[in-house]
Amino acid sequence: MNWSNSRTSCALHECYDDAEHEHWPEVWTNPRDGLVMRLIPAGEFIMGSTPEQIEAARLKDIGGHEFSLLHELPQLRAFLPDFYLSECAVTNEQFTKRLNAMCLPPEQLKLWLPSP
Repeated sequence: MNWSNSRTSCALHECYDDAEHEHWPEVWTNPRDGLVMRLIPAGEFIMGSTPEQIEAARLKDIGGHEFSLLHELPQLRAFLPDFYLSECAVTNEQFTKRLNAMCLPPEQLKLWLPSP
């Protein structure tokens, strides 16, 4: 499995040429919102859970939400290209500013908002 590259931030592309991505900084501050981003290097990882892990999670959640992790099966090896991840969670204000800056049509905006 090869996922699309999520480091295609518009603000980042204004500062760095995509062809030179191997020279992107390890830490980068987005000038639009001040978020400090860290470069996560590309690599392979195991996605999903084993049946034993699913059972262990179920047993630990006594009295909690009833859930099934069968969608976690089967485990597979996936490759993810390098990407930036914010050091801190995005605030509601930052998320709202980002949505407003995207100028999405109403039908696409609904995809970003929680459903009732």
